[in-house]
Amino acid sequence: TEIYTLSLHDALPILKVTAEAPDGIIEAVEWTGAGDWVTAVQWHPERNMDDPLSAGLFREFAAAAKEHKLQATQKLEMARK
Repeated sequence: TEIYTLSLHDALPILKVTAEAPDGIIEAVEWTGAGDWVTAVQWHPERNMDDPLSAGLFREFAAAAKEHKLQATQKLEMARK
């Protein structure tokens, strides 16, 4: 977090804090509500694919995007019928 000028110090109850830096700065949160897949991190996982956590996060993001596209396509096809 030392390279960022903005950071998250508190999270709303709908967000689950999943990573914190030693200085208490929140580094990752996840949406706990229904619906969309939402994860926010204070780093760039796509820049560190050798790290298992970053690589896993990026894979999960890609899988969620693929699933979202599939569902959107199916809804569009249903609407056209």
